This record gives sequence, structure tokens and C-alpha cells, in this order.
Amino acid sequence: MQDDRLNMRLTGRDDDLPLASFIACLEGTLSLLKDLDAVISEDSRSNLKWTVTGITMNSPAVICMASQGNPNPALERDIITAFAEGLYSIETSSENIPRFFTQKMLDTVKKVANVLNDGIGRIEYFTDYARPVHLTLQTVANADKMMRGEYHEDASYEGNIEVLSVHDGNKFNLYEDVYGRIECRLDKDSDVFGDLNDLKVKDVFTGRVVVSGVAKFSRIGRPVSMKVDSVRRLRQQKDLPQIRDIHDATIANGMESATYIRSLRDGE
Repeated sequence: MQDDRLNMRLTGRDDDLPLASFIACLEGTLSLLKDLDAVISEDSRSNLKWTVTGITMNSPAVICMASQGNPNPALERDIITAFAEGLYSIETSSENIPRFFTQKMLDTVKKVANVLNDGIGRIEYFTDYARPVHLTLQTVANADKMMRGEYHEDASYEGNIEVLSVHDGNKFNLYEDVYGRIECRLDKDSDVFGDLNDLKVKDVFTGRVVVSGVAKFSRIGRPVSMKVDSVRRLRQQKDLPQIRDIHDATIANGMESATYIRSLRDGE
């Protein structure tokens, strides 16, 4: 095993591994790595591209992962360390939320460990950077406890609107640069989009807005959802004054700029 790898070992309850559970573990693992990347690097975009560098077949299956073409080995090491130590902390205690972990990550951990109810008998992660961790259904229970203790507070967030829906109550998702997706709900008769009515639908989804209201926060201070009071559209680049809009600016006692520069050149 190379020291730049994160390894996952999956053991089926029978000789085979259920495909859906296998995929769920891979997707959850990748999601955690990308989210930790965003938090640790303080960049909402994932910086590293993860790849499978080795795999054994049947049960137990061992999947080896590392970042591809990585220009920042220290970041990769920090992500893998935080991943392994965070999972170990969640498995062994519900008292403290692991460093760098968010509400969304705790929910992802629950989804990964829940495949133990669906044909997977054992989930293990190991790496040279941290102690090995063996997930159990206690992981699910501990993560669930960590996600409690929510509170509400007035807040405003800037971002892009996506997934506007009226089928399950009036709601939409706001994609915020730091926290990701925040579910926003509207009262049945709400008119918060009143100032957006004159816009085309594509303008609502491509422009940035500020959404204000009462936000629901997790115990670690992450906004989970919001009851919306107002939505304000921010001006786009095309709406701002452009250089080409400035004609014959005058300076220095009312002289035109060309005349003023010529006078400086000629020493007048």
C-alpha cells in the first residue's frame, strides 16, 4: 500500500457484494473527500480529482484511492487524515463533532454506514496517515446525535437560485459559496419574488440574489434551511456602468481630457 492512498475494505454478508450498496459506499466516500477538500482549502470548489488506483474483486473488496495529478501533496494528506480521524471520532463518540466536518458530511456518513443494513457486513478504512476505522451502526447513531441541537436566527445569504418547486410546498434551493445548498421555503401566499416578476425565468436562475429570513442552523452553526422573508436580485455585470459609457470626461478647470493631457505635454 502506498502512503498516498486511502483504502476502503468492504465485506459482504454473503460471498457477493450488493451493487447498490457498493456504489453507495463509493459515492459517499467521494462526497466526503470533496467536501473536506472545500473546507480545508477554504475554497468552495473541489481542488483535487480522486481516482481509483487499485481494486481487488469479490468479498472483501479493497478499493485504493488517491488524487490524480496532484499538485498539492500536503492538501491530499490533510484531507485523508481528516477523513480517517473524523470517521474514527464519529464511530467512537457522539460528544464532539470532528474538526472540518459539517452537517452535510454527517448526513453522508450516516448514508455510508447505513449500507450495513443492506447486504454489507463490514466497512473499513485504512491509511498510513491515521488509525484504521471500522464503521458500525453505532456510527449512524452517533452522527444522528451530533446533528441535533438546532437553533433559529435571522440571516441573509447571497448565492444562486436553483430547483424552484411548487409540488412539495413552495420552495427553492439557494446555492451559497461557502455552505453549499440551503433549502428555502416560502409561505403559501408569499410574494417575495414580486421584484423579480419582470425578469425572464433564465435571469432568475443565472443572476445572483440575496435571500433573507429566519434560518435554521445545525449545532455546528451551518445553515440547514430558511423561511424566506425577502429575495433581492443583485445587479449583474451587464447592468453596471461600463467604460464605454464614459464619454469625454472633463478634468482640470473644465478642459477635455485630451486637451488637458496635451497641455501637460507642452508644458502649458
